[in-house]
Parts: sequence; structure tokens; C-alpha cells
Amino acid sequence: MAAVLARAESYTAIAEWGGRLTQAQLKRTRARFDPKTKRYGAPTEPTIPRALQGADGHAPGAAIDAWLLVRRALKRLRRLLQEVDIAGKVATTDPLHTQRETAPFLVEEKKPSISSPPSKAISENSAMLLSTRTSPKSAPKTA
Repeated sequence: MAAVLARAESYTAIAEWGGRLTQAQLKRTRARFDPKTKRYGAPTEPTIPRALQGADGHAPGAAIDAWLLVRRALKRLRRLLQEVDIAGKVATTDPLHTQRETAPFLVEEKKPSISSPPSKAISENSAMLLSTRTSPKSAPKTA
């Protein structure tokens, strides 16, 4: 999908686009991981039609719609709170608003009073987040 958005118009162009990606970019696009070479590989031209035949044609549109909804919600919160003084007041939001661009806006600019959950919950959540970020259980799945 990313290759098509970058104006690739054929299976060959898609494969060539993928072949120019770095390992970090291949990982982000969920390219196949080869455990023997410990590298991500771009799909080859014959692989692309096979992958597309098995793909859910509605999934990309649904993913884009969901992403757009999140972006709109984040912008709406900023607009809503821009003129509201919440300094020192307790503010609660949906977990969605812990995004990189919203959390600093809330904490650094709006300065609400922040209360911490019980320390046991913090420890359990931190341990879970750290384990999923630093030591994945298995190699990434192919797209």
C-alpha cells in the first residue's frame, strides 16, 4: 500500500520500491523477517500478486479511516482545551490522549493536577510495557 501511495503503478514498481527500503523501513512496513539472516526482506515481484489475492480489500480503507478518526480526535481536544484554564485542576482523558503530540500539550502547556494510580498498578503496567517494547516474544509477522 505504501508503494502505491508513493506512485508505484505495477508489481515491478512495487517490488523496486520495496527493494530501496532500509532495514528499519522494511520492519515498519512489516516485511518478512528471515531468522537465518536476521534481516527483513522486501517482497519480490511474484510474491506481490499472491499477497494481494489473500488480502482483505476493505482492510486498508478501514485502517485509514481509523487513523483519520484518531487524528481528528487529537486535534479536537487541543482546540477544545486551548482557551480553557485547567492548571491545577484534575483532568482525565481517554487513553487515546496519551499520544506524543497530545500528552505534552496537556502536561506542559495546560498543567493540570496529575494524580498517580496505586504504585502496584504502575509497576505492573511498566513491566508489561517494557517487556513488549524491548524483548518481543517472536519475530515480526509478514504483511
